[in-house]
Amino acid sequence: MLGLPFAFAHHFSAGNTVPALELYRSSFQPSAVLDRPYAMIGVSAVAADTSERALRLARSGGLSMLRLRRGAPQPVPTPEEAENHPYSPIERDFLDDYLSKVVLGDAGEVRHGLEDLRKRTEADELMITTMVHDPRRPDPFLRAGRPGLRPHPGALTATADPQEGRSARVCADKRHDLHGNCTGCRYPPDT
Repeated sequence: MLGLPFAFAHHFSAGNTVPALELYRSSFQPSAVLDRPYAMIGVSAVAADTSERALRLARSGGLSMLRLRRGAPQPVPTPEEAENHPYSPIERDFLDDYLSKVVLGDAGEVRHGLEDLRKRTEADELMITTMVHDPRRPDPFLRAGRPGLRPHPGALTATADPQEGRSARVCADKRHDLHGNCTGCRYPPDT
């Protein structure tokens, strides 16, 4: 390998996480960038006050991913919409597979699940993603499609801000929330 960090999307292909990391580590050659392997995995997690509520919330992300895979992306559906969707047997299998890759439960269960995953994979870092319906804010894909709005040119990733309970865009200079609020970044906020 090139002596660079490695990231793997565990939430897309959980069965290939360990083999991919083993290949990366066994092929790693030190470089000016890194003297030892450094791996990050992306993992989907949903925490709620109960395991049942976390599962209910996670199903909306599952239906959203199913629609995306069918070539018909839509905003993340409500938990009620996901519960009442008329899944075919193949779609039900897809949803079950999707949910099997999500670390979900109450706060303690999610903490334990993430730590167990980190230990099993020996990942140096976890990038946690959560796809659930949030009625408090508009879907960012809809927002990005409105006239006058554009993707942030310095955006590198999306993260969850546990203190504010909302997503934020991270740019090379500062952190921006989905409303474009910033404290001095070289990119102007969205208008």
